[in-house]
Amino acid sequence: MSDSHKSKIVVDPSVLENLFGGGKAAPEPREKTPPATPPRKPTDKPAEDRSTAPPRRVVNPVGRGQSSERRTHKLERRPAPVRVVAKPRTATVVKVPAPPPEPERRDDPAWFHERANRLYGKEDYAGAASSFEEVLKRDPGCWSAVFNLALCLSRMKRYEEAAAKFTEAASGKDRQRECQAGRGICLLHLNRPEEAMKAFDEVLSAEPSDHVAQFGQAVAAQLLGRGEDAKKRYEALLKQRPDSEELVANLAATSLAGGEVARAREYAQMLTTLSENSEYALRILAECAVADGDGDATAQHCAQLVEATEPTYEAWFNLGAACQRTGRLEVAIDALKQAVTAAPERVEASNNLGAALHEAEDLSAARTYYEAALRAEPDHPGLHWNLGILEETQGHFKEAESHYAIVTAQQPGWKEATNRLTRLH
Repeated sequence: MSDSHKSKIVVDPSVLENLFGGGKAAPEPREKTPPATPPRKPTDKPAEDRSTAPPRRVVNPVGRGQSSERRTHKLERRPAPVRVVAKPRTATVVKVPAPPPEPERRDDPAWFHERANRLYGKEDYAGAASSFEEVLKRDPGCWSAVFNLALCLSRMKRYEEAAAKFTEAASGKDRQRECQAGRGICLLHLNRPEEAMKAFDEVLSAEPSDHVAQFGQAVAAQLLGRGEDAKKRYEALLKQRPDSEELVANLAATSLAGGEVARAREYAQMLTTLSENSEYALRILAECAVADGDGDATAQHCAQLVEATEPTYEAWFNLGAACQRTGRLEVAIDALKQAVTAAPERVEASNNLGAALHEAEDLSAARTYYEAALRAEPDHPGLHWNLGILEETQGHFKEAESHYAIVTAQQPGWKEATNRLTRLH
């Protein structure tokens, strides 16, 4: 394969595509832009009703179920007993029947509520949600069951249903602030920042110092593209909570979005002091390297991210893409294979793996991954372009022509595809 063909293979450029949920836009018209997702969301959950809500998880409980009063046991000195050797007798064992178990009161809402509390404490949110639903079947007006069901659904990332339940709970008279805060967090996860902003406004009108609502509004401003507004909100919160990784990470993301690479690096250094081998710090440093066009540093930070954390699809994909750009094809191929294994439905990883194999002149393997990706997304122009180059390299000119025709139909401004199509005609 000629060097000119190698250099024209399309590689999806979404290095660090999920930096705090934010996607990096790809240059047009040649690459596909990954969908943007929300930045890191506030994790503070609304306070539960202590009388009815599921208990919070307690770490290292002290004296649970024990009296706080210390008991003193006195030792009495007595003469040693005289041992009498007698003929052993066979003891008769009397079996005492166990008391029958108390019947489960399945018709009592309180029984299901108590069961839900236990399951929630064990982090079995699906089981707890099912029990709270049973409570509501028997007692439809139970506000605490609606609120707690919303908490369970949000823990299960069923944000649409959770938001609806928080809205239902907010119609009551109790704990409306907590309901609106929970609803706002769900709306952020659903990428509906304008609605989330309004929900947090209601929280702050009742309690202006509510940290969750303040943080939520900063995230909403960031999602709405109001970077300066978001940054001011984050900076104000950071003065109150200087040890919050989430705040520093989101400040770094907004700084990068505004082109303040040096400032983003400063926040990355802050993160390393807060947490050794911070995943967020490594992501920020890698993204800063991308902004500076430093491929070697990008690959280095991506490799550190894979080593320091439980590798995810994004970590493997980013490492593969970074190494691919710097010519480390062997490492890139291994990393991208891991990404494809982690998420075989993601077209970008299969396309990039095919491109890396294509550059390494393993055309048969490259074709396998290209075609697998094309079955998942038949209209992907980058895949058709890459397959066109591969077919042309192998002398399959009619097949190459058909791929280039699809590219030019979808993206008429792709001049090189038009030129190749014209030449093949």
